Amino acid sequence: MMMMQKMNNRRWVVAVGLIMLGLPIVATAAASADGFDVLGVRLGMTQPEVEASVIAYDPEVKTTRKLSRFSYFDGWESQSTADFLKTLVVEFPSKGGTLEIDFSSPPDGGRVVRIARTGGYSGRKVAFPPYESFRQSLIKKYGAPVFERRRTVGGELLWARPANDKVCLKTESSLSLEVNNTNYDLSEPQACARLLYYNLEPVTPGGPVQRLRATAIDVEEIVGSELATNAWLKKLSDEARAGRSEASSG
Repeated sequence: MMMMQKMNNRRWVVAVGLIMLGLPIVATAAASADGFDVLGVRLGMTQPEVEASVIAYDPEVKTTRKLSRFSYFDGWESQSTADFLKTLVVEFPSKGGTLEIDFSSPPDGGRVVRIARTGGYSGRKVAFPPYESFRQSLIKKYGAPVFERRRTVGGELLWARPANDKVCLKTESSLSLEVNNTNYDLSEPQACARLLYYNLEPVTPGGPVQRLRATAIDVEEIVGSELATNAWLKKLSDEARAGRSEASSG
């Protein structure tokens, strides 16, 4: 799992399927109004909303669904939950780049909790703009960042929403917002702001951006989802153990 210690009776099983998206799916009401979207995808969206958004950005989009399920112990043998969508990998053939979109887990999951974007000049029909133009376009879209690290070539920017919430990072040394990053401060997850990170990498100072990485993450929702999942799996295990006990005594 992401940031919390796994339960002993919890195990991931992953299956992958490839889909070519065709006709658009009508999206329901917009997800979280946090001001963050990555190529139109927002934290809190459902799978149909995500699919409608990525098709609108690139009609030739390809997606790969990564399915998972949990296992739990019934007192005698391992049992499995139903499969659920854990990650949607989105490729944009005509525009270049990839999104990796993580969804919250059952029993009340199915909403986007993390969006990771990677992109490069190779394969793009239109090049990225120069570094400063790209930087200013991000600031115009998302507002002033809460932190910025400028390098000789390129730089990193970090935004938080709501602006008054806590930036749940222990230090500014690691801003990549990877799933298993130990830099998260989870002492008060309910107070954590949603975060958006961009890393822009031109080849020469001030030149066109050649590569970029971007991540949006909802720390509070991820922690809450994992707590709910742990409780759900414990309940399933307890109920299965009780059922076996009754059957053996009868």
